[in-house]
Amino acid sequence: MPVGSGNAHMPDIHMTPPDTPAPAVEAFITRWERSGAAERANYQLFLSELCDLLGVPRPDPATADDTRNAYVFERTVVFQHGDGNTSAGRVDLYKRGCSGLD
Repeated sequence: MPVGSGNAHMPDIHMTPPDTPAPAVEAFITRWERSGAAERANYQLFLSELCDLLGVPRPDPATADDTRNAYVFERTVVFQHGDGNTSAGRVDLYKRGCSGLD
């Protein structure tokens, strides 16, 4: 599972705050190495714990009104395809104005 894009909006594990103790980072890595890559079952918990490790807020609960879903898991989006067609889909983690994670 990707940890982040390495930019300021989706930091990766190597960009933890300077006050994050190394044992906390190691414990996080050890915990998730054992997950068996069960992405569908684990991604929301993984990303929530990653937010905690990085010292950033966890995503908000989603609402029925997507215009209010600024930072949520499983946000509905419209994908724009190169041939001009579109299709409905979902993004694993969405934060308005930032990179998404899928």
